[in-house]
Amino acid sequence: MISSAELGKMAGLLEGEAYFGRRAPYPKDLVIVISMTDRDVIGWVAGHWGVIPWLEPLRQERRRLYRATVCSRKAAQWMMTIFPLMGERRKAKIAALLAEWRKPNRPSPADINRVKTECPRGHPYDEANTYRMKEHGSRYCRACWKIQK
Repeated sequence: MISSAELGKMAGLLEGEAYFGRRAPYPKDLVIVISMTDRDVIGWVAGHWGVIPWLEPLRQERRRLYRATVCSRKAAQWMMTIFPLMGERRKAKIAALLAEWRKPNRPSPADINRVKTECPRGHPYDEANTYRMKEHGSRYCRACWKIQK
């Protein structure tokens, strides 16, 4: 549970530093992304969001950037929670995103994934290259799995 003081801090931080939008291949999937060079601040945000912060790849002559991202229902919950504390411009953006998100007949992430024929790296999802998790029905690309190990 977040205190009202921490909620105010979170809203102020997100007002100035965050991106509110949709996640790339999923047009109805909401996302909040915050990136900055302060590792401790991103760690604090990620802790409240229940996500793991990550370090962006280092670009030439730039300081390291840390990022925290929250998606889908969790993003919608956070948008609704901080909405009253946001400025007019952010309120308008969040209201538009939530209105689109609330529309019926949006495909679920499972529906979107079901029609994919390739993994993000371009390997085919066929019987020879696909590993299926029986516990929850997920599928993974064997070629990518081997690269990661």
